[in-house]
Amino acid sequence: LKTIQEQKAALAGAADSPGDTCGQILHGIKGACLNAGGRRAGALSAELEDAYHEGRIDEVRKGLPELLAQIGQLEAEVRKTSGA
Repeated sequence: LKTIQEQKAALAGAADSPGDTCGQILHGIKGACLNAGGRRAGALSAELEDAYHEGRIDEVRKGLPELLAQIGQLEAEVRKTSGA
């Protein structure tokens, strides 16, 4: 859960970051979500990572709210199952 929260915090404003920061963060989120059992969030992270690397930044920006919502749902599920 901590990794997911850290990646989520790093995502804020990442679409406008120089270099490959956004791509790296999306890649990290994909792994963290998949490790926590969040297939939907992991799949969306992968789609947005691909879009970022293909230069479709507006698509990434539009997809971030949905990704954040899915991460929030995953965090709630993890808390519920772990008793945290």
